[in-house]
Amino acid sequence: MPFLKKICDRVPFLRDTKSTTNTPATPPAYTASQFAQLQRVPKYTPIIKASDVPQWLWTNAQCKDWLFAVCHVSLGLTGEEAKAITDKFDGCGPVIYMMEYVDWIKLLGTENRAQSIYAYVVNSQQEPGAIPDGVVLRRSGTKGKNNRNSKCWN
Repeated sequence: MPFLKKICDRVPFLRDTKSTTNTPATPPAYTASQFAQLQRVPKYTPIIKASDVPQWLWTNAQCKDWLFAVCHVSLGLTGEEAKAITDKFDGCGPVIYMMEYVDWIKLLGTENRAQSIYAYVVNSQQEPGAIPDGVVLRRSGTKGKNNRNSKCWN
């Protein structure tokens, strides 16, 4: 047996990897928002980041995960503030692109927040997965004027 122990000690993959201490493994430290986001996203769904381009085919839950990440990471809101905004969102992927500037103000509460998100969404429209070919969105182009007839489907 001493011969076998010498061989095991020399070959790394043959070593006994069991810990001899009784200390429990410590869980990784998460911030409050990371923990909240991990609780909201099912394990089979990749975690959506604030830098991700909103996808036309996203579900309501995926849109809320993106909005939560944007509010917390990009806008610097607390997890509770971000969740309160996220809870007000209703719709799926196309809604993100169909929302006018004034809709973002209503959802986010301030013009500065709305400008940030609206600009990101408008500038993401040409990215893969954003708006399908053949769909044309016409915007009113004026702040504070919400003309619902300014959007069309072609």
